[in-house]
Amino acid sequence: LLIASSIDLPLSIIRSIVQTIEVRCCRLLCLHKEVDQLKKQLEDARLILGNEIMKQTRAYFQNTKNGASSGQPEFEKIYQSLKPYYAVGRNSKKLRESI
Repeated sequence: LLIASSIDLPLSIIRSIVQTIEVRCCRLLCLHKEVDQLKKQLEDARLILGNEIMKQTRAYFQNTKNGASSGQPEFEKIYQSLKPYYAVGRNSKKLRESI
């Protein structure tokens, strides 16, 4: 209202401007909440996909390990190339350092 007196705008126009600003602020707040929800959903989807990929790659590694232990040379090559990435236990650090 102090602004109105300095630029001589009618009070009804000032109220209209304030109301428009309030409406736009509400819309921005709603959009902000929607963006936060979308961010959370995307993060959840990323985590689920990452977990699925991890399970699939671990299964692939186990299958190549089983194939290699059954004496199939093509599986042995794949198994040996993957072994450092899936190493666990006391020798895992040495295997990873050799990469």
